[in-house]
Amino acid sequence: MANSRLDPLAYNVPIADKDGNPTPEFMRKWAQQFGINGTIPVASGTGLFVQTGSGAWVLRLIDAGTGISVTNGNGVAGNPSIALTNTAVTPGAYGDATHVATFTVDQQGRLTAAAAVLITSSGGGAMLPLVNGDLPGPALVADPSGQCIGVPL
Repeated sequence: MANSRLDPLAYNVPIADKDGNPTPEFMRKWAQQFGINGTIPVASGTGLFVQTGSGAWVLRLIDAGTGISVTNGNGVAGNPSIALTNTAVTPGAYGDATHVATFTVDQQGRLTAAAAVLITSSGGGAMLPLVNGDLPGPALVADPSGQCIGVPL
């Protein structure tokens, strides 16, 4: 590797522009000193430089999408931040011994609605189905209070 000490006077090029930014000529000479081959891109605007081919560079931005938020997508104020946007669903459990959970899912697979629905009977009792219609003894029936009782066949 070349000398790691930066010696701007050895380059014989302007070091900075009127705003104090390194000039492209200086950056190229600096890159060559450290064995970096190629051209350092120069562009106007803000964003992230991406090499799209040999010697081809473009500015890119990180954009938000459906259900995704982006902070500082051009990288000017630091590293970009990418996050999932919140939905209307409150975190928690939605089912138990007396409730069944119901959910609504959007195109991105996120839950957008959730509820716990009370499990109720039809009110008049319910009969358990018979297997082949041939069970010895009484059938089990649930009365309106939920108690199981035996009914002779």
